[in-house]
Amino acid sequence: MDALALTDTNGLYGAVRFWNAATEAGIKPIWGVELQTLDFGHLVLIARDEIGWRSLCRTVSAAQLAGEKTKPRATLALVRENADGLFALTGCAHGMVPRAMRAGDVDAARESLATLASIFGGRRSRALRHPRRARERAGSGRRGDEQRPLRLAGGAAPA
Repeated sequence: MDALALTDTNGLYGAVRFWNAATEAGIKPIWGVELQTLDFGHLVLIARDEIGWRSLCRTVSAAQLAGEKTKPRATLALVRENADGLFALTGCAHGMVPRAMRAGDVDAARESLATLASIFGGRRSRALRHPRRARERAGSGRRGDEQRPLRLAGGAAPA
C-alpha cells in the first residue's frame, strides 16, 4: 500500500499521530474530513496537496468557531470559500446525493452533483449503490461492490 487516507468527522483530530505513523511505515498520508454541513448533509473532503491541507484547516477551524464546543457550523458556502486543493466525495450515506437516491429523487441527486461540480469541477467523485440491491446482496451473503453511475442532464456522467 502506497498511501492511506484518514477522515475524521468535523475535525482533524488524528492528523499528527496519523502523519507520524504513516511516514514511519513508509506510507503517504492523505488527510480528509467528513464534514457535517447544515445545508448539504455530510460531505467528505480530501486534501490533494498542501494547499488542500490549508483549505481543510481553514474550513474546520471556521466551522468550529462558528458553532458550539461539540457542534460545528459548517455550510456549503464555507466549503466553497475554501475549496482550493480539495477533492470531494459523495459516498457517505448521510450525504445529499445518497439520501436523494435512497428517496428515489434522481433530479435532486443530479442537482446536488451539479452543485458539487460548480464548486470542485472535476475534483469530485460519486459512489452510488442501489439500496434495494445492496440489501438483497447483504441478505444473500454476496458482496455488494457494484456501483452505478448517475448521469447529469445531457447524459454526461460526473467524474
